[in-house]
Amino acid sequence: MSLSLAGVDVSHMSFHRMVSWSLVAVVALLLAAGLSLGAASPVQALERLAQCANNVDDDGDGKVDFPAEPGCTSANDPAEADPVPAPACSNRLDDDGDGVSKIDFPAEPGCASAADTTEVDPVPAPECADLRDNDGDVKIDYLKDPGCNWAADTEADTDCSNGRDDDSDGRIDFPDDLGCAGLNDADEVDPPQCNDGRDNDGDGTLDFDTGIPTQAADSDCESAVDTVEAPRSAPPPVPAPPARCADGLDNDGDGKVDFPADRGCSSAADDDEIDTQLVVVVPSSIPTPLLTPFPVVRLRGRTERDRVRITLLTVRAPAASQVSIYCTGRSCPRRRLAMRASRRIVRVRPFERRLRAGAVLKIYVTKPGFIGKYTRFRFMRNRVPLRADRCAKAPGTQPRTCPAS
Repeated sequence: MSLSLAGVDVSHMSFHRMVSWSLVAVVALLLAAGLSLGAASPVQALERLAQCANNVDDDGDGKVDFPAEPGCTSANDPAEADPVPAPACSNRLDDDGDGVSKIDFPAEPGCASAADTTEVDPVPAPECADLRDNDGDVKIDYLKDPGCNWAADTEADTDCSNGRDDDSDGRIDFPDDLGCAGLNDADEVDPPQCNDGRDNDGDGTLDFDTGIPTQAADSDCESAVDTVEAPRSAPPPVPAPPARCADGLDNDGDGKVDFPADRGCSSAADDDEIDTQLVVVVPSSIPTPLLTPFPVVRLRGRTERDRVRITLLTVRAPAASQVSIYCTGRSCPRRRLAMRASRRIVRVRPFERRLRAGAVLKIYVTKPGFIGKYTRFRFMRNRVPLRADRCAKAPGTQPRTCPAS
């Protein structure tokens, strides 16, 4: 028996062979489609991260991530492949002629990383190569001072290089602690799941915005400060906080609470308890001193139509001073935040996010007995934030012009 297909005679056995091979081809196509359409595994997602910050020796040269990897000019580099020829700070040559004990990163004072293209020593010399005990621990410079991670480093220990589990998560220092971007990172606290460079829910996508073109963002992340990467139900609406004249607190410290007891309250809806009164200022023979060193507030970000994305908010303040932040506007993550300055630079991570036009940040840096710092940022549409700097003695008080001293 034979069949005629398009004018060609095909035997019964040949026909069965054709059907069998066709089925094999269809199965192969289905498998290929399944592999290409299926969600990527967490390992595949990790492989698409910037190789210079994934705690993996991607090029197998025994050197992991920036600054130790010669192929990494920053932690955001997507690949660890070493350049040819090797950079001056990883070519095993004494390029600047300062001695065989100072060759390449980390021993060379002129090398901030293994990818540096010059070994020329900076002037003045870095703290970890200046032959001085800068931090007073009777240990001097790189290899002897535990605060020195390389010769071009500073001697001060950071949370990510001090040998302690500062955030109590069972992991210590860089690169083991996920909260450490490098040895000089001053904070071990793990970043939010939507900004930690990891596929926490195993769906093949990660973070709110990785900055990597080939890496899909996780649709479950509402912002970079979102702490949950997995799908979840919509949170209940957050009720607006009560006005200061109905919150049960003595906001202006006059011993009287809320309307009608506080004379500064015109009604229970009034949001300001401060009394309107005539204040007579009597010059003192001993003026109140300024905080020393005087605080510095730094904000960095970029405008995005009707909002501003804050990427860095830091306060440089004297030890034991109080950092108080007030935020008004619908996009505020918190209405008030108070932090104690336990180190020279305080990073205000909760406000490193997008704030809409109309939001206002008021930052007080104060200490009893001193005149402190007041900074206000007013966020505008399609413009950089409007900044104002003044002085203040206490959080929430009326700012004033700083004295000439």
